[in-house]
Amino acid sequence: MTNRQSNCAEVSLKEQPVTRTGGKYLCGLLRCSLAGCDRVATGDLATRLEVSRASVTEMVEKFGAEGLVDHERYKGAALTDDGETLARHLQWRRCVTERFFEGELDVTLDAETAYRIGFELPEAGTDRLASIVDHPCGRLCQATSVSDCPRLTISSS
Repeated sequence: MTNRQSNCAEVSLKEQPVTRTGGKYLCGLLRCSLAGCDRVATGDLATRLEVSRASVTEMVEKFGAEGLVDHERYKGAALTDDGETLARHLQWRRCVTERFFEGELDVTLDAETAYRIGFELPEAGTDRLASIVDHPCGRLCQATSVSDCPRLTISSS
């Protein structure tokens, strides 16, 4: 794992080569990494994300070319430092969104909806929600294992 404090103020989705769907793959790899997996087989990630193996392979190769994922055929995929930072930022955005809806609006969002809203919100909007709910993490998820945060699920199921 990287030093998560390093670039937290500089993380921005505007400057990242990731779509909302692609970000879910990075978050899935982060969760697997926090569960103790050094490398994740594309088939295992496909099962966890409920997508095809071909889809995972394509996305992992794309992120490999962008320096976000290190993938070795037959050994699996792992986040690079940049990939982990981006995944932690995406996870933080989702968590902020969930906490805001639960704490301020008394509405429980499923993981998919919270992720989608968190991804689409402008940076300033997410930062404002984080200040309203007094979110403990500074723009990056600070979990060091899956037991640190119940919000580290990958999907709603």
